[in-house]
Amino acid sequence: IYCLFQALYASYPMPHTEEECFEPRLVDYLVKYVREGKEHSDWANPNVAYEEVLTDFAHFLLDKNDRFFPSFHRFFQSTVDGGIIYSLAQVLLKFTCPGIPDIYQGTELWDLSFVDPDNRRDVHYAERYNDLNACFSASPVQVSKLWQDRYSGIIKLWLTRQLAHMRKDFASLFAEGA
Repeated sequence: IYCLFQALYASYPMPHTEEECFEPRLVDYLVKYVREGKEHSDWANPNVAYEEVLTDFAHFLLDKNDRFFPSFHRFFQSTVDGGIIYSLAQVLLKFTCPGIPDIYQGTELWDLSFVDPDNRRDVHYAERYNDLNACFSASPVQVSKLWQDRYSGIIKLWLTRQLAHMRKDFASLFAEGA
């Protein structure tokens, strides 16, 4: 059950964004999780009754008219900015620590995907291109404005681009620096 709460919190859509297909994606993830854990169900011999209880509980947790969701949503709203700051710090470390930064296609903005196959959904390259152009069309870029629009993920895209250019401009520092 702990995994369910952790997955719900970590993957819940950002405020002011669409919750498109979140509930079925969460349910699919939970079924995969219990089957691969092989404690209560598995791929060769699925325990459908156990899986149904688990997925029914997930549906209950996401029911906006029931007891749990309003409390969860208030907690989520009050802590999401801390998660954003933590994520931006991870991007900064990824680009400034020794080694080559590993950037997965489609993760330039917030990526709240579960494991395979959920993390293999289509990447909307045209949207990413437009976001990148919009992000740098105004000069100079105001970080405060990026923060105001933080739930879109543009701030992560901006930081990623800035750090990639810094690594390029100071390549010898990152390749040979001590």
